[in-house]
This record gives sequence, C-alpha cells and structure tokens, in this order.
Amino acid sequence: MIMNNNKNLGIGVVILSILNLISFLSVGVFLVLAKTLNNTVIEEYLDKSQVTMLICISVVLLLSILLILAKKKIGVYVYFGVIILSTVYSVASYGLASFEITGALLPLIYAFLIYKKWNVFK
Repeated sequence: MIMNNNKNLGIGVVILSILNLISFLSVGVFLVLAKTLNNTVIEEYLDKSQVTMLICISVVLLLSILLILAKKKIGVYVYFGVIILSTVYSVASYGLASFEITGALLPLIYAFLIYKKWNVFK
C-alpha cells in the first residue's frame, strides 16, 4: 500500500491567501506611490508616520502570507500577530468603527480554515 504524504492547504486557504495578497499588495503600492508623489489628499487624512506604519504592516503581512502558502507555522503566527497589532493600532488611532468589526470577519474565516488544516504546517 502506497502512502501519499503530499498534504494540501485546501482551496479556502489558498483563495483567501490570494485575496489577502492582492489587497495588501494594492494598499502597499498605493501608499508607496502616494508617499513618493507627496499626495496632499492622503496627507490630509494620514500623517507621514501613519503612512509608514501602514506600509510596514502591508509588507509584513505580504511576507507572512507567502510563508503560509509555503506551509510554515511562523507565517501563521506572524500573520495573526500583525493582524491583532494592526487592529489595536487602528482602534487607538481612529477609534472603534463599524468597519473594524466587519474587517475582522476575513481573518476569522482565515483562522478557522487554517485551524482545520493545521496538520499541514511544519
């Protein structure tokens, strides 16, 4: 009897990873372009330190999603750690808004799907 040890992440984790990659990549590119072009519309709503913080968060989340797709546990820990820190930072900076509650839905679904496939991660 041949045992196949090729374990997959599952379609849900892969789809949410791709959606997260696209969203964080687009936000990161937008913020970098806005910062380099000295966009005054962005500066009205965000300080330069906030833009820098959002760029750093986007880069770390991109790297953690790539690690999740590579089936590394450290990617899962970094992703959810940064999501929690980002949420705390956002609530401290802007206050609790309705989009914070709905924005937590995607990471919760992501956490559930990763939990179901936890044995895949090394």
